[in-house]
This record gives sequence, C-alpha cells and structure tokens, in this order.
Amino acid sequence: MAYVLTMLRLSDTMTEGVLLKWKKKEGDRVEVGDVIAEVETDKAVMDLESPEAGVLRRYVILEGATVPVGAPIAIIAEADEKIDEVLASLKGSGDAARPVSTKPPPKVVKAPEALPKAGGTAIPSLSEPAETGDGRIKVSPLAARLAAEHGVKLDRIKGSGPGGRVVKKDVEAVLAAGASSDAVTPPAPAELPVAPYSQKSKLLDSGDEFLPGETMPHSQMRKTIARRMTQSKPGVPHYYLTIAVDMENAIDFRSQLNKALPESDRISMTDVIVKASARALTQNPRVNSSWTDGATVLHPAAHIGLAVALPDGILTPVIRDCERRGLLDISRERRLLTQRARERKLAPEQFTGGTFSISNLGMYDIAHFTAIIAEPETAILAVGMIRDIAVVRNGQVVPGKRMDITMSCDHRVIDGAVGAAFMRDLKGILENPATLTL
Repeated sequence: MAYVLTMLRLSDTMTEGVLLKWKKKEGDRVEVGDVIAEVETDKAVMDLESPEAGVLRRYVILEGATVPVGAPIAIIAEADEKIDEVLASLKGSGDAARPVSTKPPPKVVKAPEALPKAGGTAIPSLSEPAETGDGRIKVSPLAARLAAEHGVKLDRIKGSGPGGRVVKKDVEAVLAAGASSDAVTPPAPAELPVAPYSQKSKLLDSGDEFLPGETMPHSQMRKTIARRMTQSKPGVPHYYLTIAVDMENAIDFRSQLNKALPESDRISMTDVIVKASARALTQNPRVNSSWTDGATVLHPAAHIGLAVALPDGILTPVIRDCERRGLLDISRERRLLTQRARERKLAPEQFTGGTFSISNLGMYDIAHFTAIIAEPETAILAVGMIRDIAVVRNGQVVPGKRMDITMSCDHRVIDGAVGAAFMRDLKGILENPATLTL
C-alpha cells in the first residue's frame, strides 16, 4: 500500500521544516532508516530517515520548500503499485502537497569549461562538483534555496566557502554569468509543486550575507526564538538576583590547571562556571527543576545548557550529568557541542532535556545583564565579564577582580530565599574553586 511520507518533527519545538536536499532519487529503493532527505529545522540541519521501506515513487515538494510538520513530502510504494489515487488525494490537501510532473527530467546542457568573472569575483566552476568524500554536497541553506529558486544544479558548482561549501555568492555568480538558463537544469515545469514560500524572497542563512537596506526573512530558528521568548517573558514571573564574585582564586586555579594540560585541552572560565553551577544545583535541588501544570519536577542530575551565539540566533547545547563529571570532561564536551551547534549539526538529544542554563557574555565586555528563562526550566544564569576594580581589603584600597552573575528565577518555583541560597553557594564555590577537584 502506498505510503505518504510527511514532514517529521525532528526537534521538540519544530513546527515546520525546509527540505534542503533530497538524498534519494525518484525510483530509488529505500529501507527503513535510510536517509531520504536533508531538512533544516529551527535548530539544526538534520537527516530525515524513511519510516517505511519501498520505492521512492514521487516527490511531492521541491528542494527549498518550507512545509509544516505533518505535510506530505513524498510517496513511497512498490515499484508496480498504482499511485494515481494517492496523487489525486494530495492535490486537494493544501498548498504544501501537489503532485510532481511525470515528464522526464529536462536535459542538462554541458557547462562551459571556463566562465567569465563578475564583479571581480571568480565564477564558480560548473564542471567540478562540490561534494565531500562521502558524496554529500556542502551547501549553505541560503545557497540551496537560491539554487532551487533558479533551477541551478548544486553538484555543478564549486563552492568558495570553508571546505568547498557552496554559499550564496557562488550561486549568485553563476546566475550573474547567465549560466542558469543554459548550463544547468531549468526550473521545474508548471505542474511541479509550488513551494509554500515566496519564490522571490531571499532566505536567511547567516546575517553577514545580507546588506543594510535589504530585508532578512525570518528563519526557522528566528521564528522559534521569537515565539518562545515572547511566551516566556510575560508568561513566567521572572525576578532577578545579582551577586559579585571575587574571581582571583578562580583565575589562579584555571591557570594552574592549564599549565598541566596541552593547549587543545585548556579549561575555559565557562567550564569552571558550569562545574561550579552543577555543584551548587546539587546543594539546592529546587533550582534544578522544571515547572509543569500539575507539579514541579526536581531533576536528579544537572543537565546544563550553554547558550551559543550563531549568525541567526542562539542554540543551547546541553552538557549532561555535570554534577558527576570532571572539569576536563566537561570542557571537551563543551567544545564538541559548541562546534556542532555552529555547524547546525546537533542531534536532538544534544540540545534538549536541559535542567538549567547559562548565558555568558563576558567575552563581549558585558559587565551585567539579565537573561530570559527557557521553559520549562525555572532558572538561567547570566554571566558578565571579569572586571578589574578597586576593593577594600583589611582597611586598604587594593586592586581586585570581580564578576557579576545574575540569576533569573521563576517565582512559581524558586522563592527569593531559595534563589539567594543558590547564589551564595555558587559564589562560595567560585571563590574556593579547589573544591571542584574533590
């Protein structure tokens, strides 16, 4: 029986996804678990695996289309199975599902061997595929969508981005050279599905690909951030606790540790703060909690999310079980997750299930700020820069180093005294960091 493959929910907050690339061709045999497409969600670019075995008989949407979760994207059936009725039923299921053409694919004209330059920028080669060793084409989401809009074959473009990644300017250079109409596959015929997004709009990949005066459409990530923060700020009764921490011992502690470690394993101050927070959460379990309509969940482990800034928003990869892991282990995990977050390659289990979050803007010279709680967590810690200030010690004014930390608390769970006790304990740990090695 024919199976209508729909857009799957690939993250807990995903409401729609962008189908960046089909990984199987029409007519290919697919098995359960085969990667059938590459999808951009609100948090990552992820593989969509087939839940059914059969033959990929028909695409229902084009590459580059944005479709809601649950919308049809392809039909899987046996090779000789009739699917006309299924296709007919999809015609009436909305804009997200329209049958594709049964015409044979248009002929691809051989690309010229050398292309002219446009605006001083080398035109990407149309004869060298931008594939990695495993056959994957490195391409930014924006470049993928732009190519889909104009029918440009990505496997004919040599990318100029890191590692040969095809970026927006590569596709634009091909279009400027007039190569799209005679060197690549032309746009889909009229009966091909119409992607449910504006064909004329630019789509967001990274902020630096847009210029002042241009309009940046909302990406999936930006939509999610807007929705969740708008829900949290007025929906959660926030209050804030700030405390100044003497960081001189923490600086010395970190310096001593790093002298014994290779450069690739150097501990950051963020690692120290994560471990210290985990210790303080263990001492104050009410802060390591989630609010639900029926009860407050006190978590047995400290799964700490770290806010990572991306060109188009923020991701919060989660370091699990921080209360029982060593500093070096936390540091290695933090580097791995941060890199994967920047590549938009986090797996769902790497950015979900956090019980407490930390946002550190100290590297931007921010001395003090407040952060918005990410529900259902009940607290988030905002970390400022370490400042050189004058302090009074033994009746004398001397140089000192201080760092302001501010916790946003959900008053439905964390009363003032509970939050204050956590901050007092966290300050004590950071000012005596040698205890973190015990």
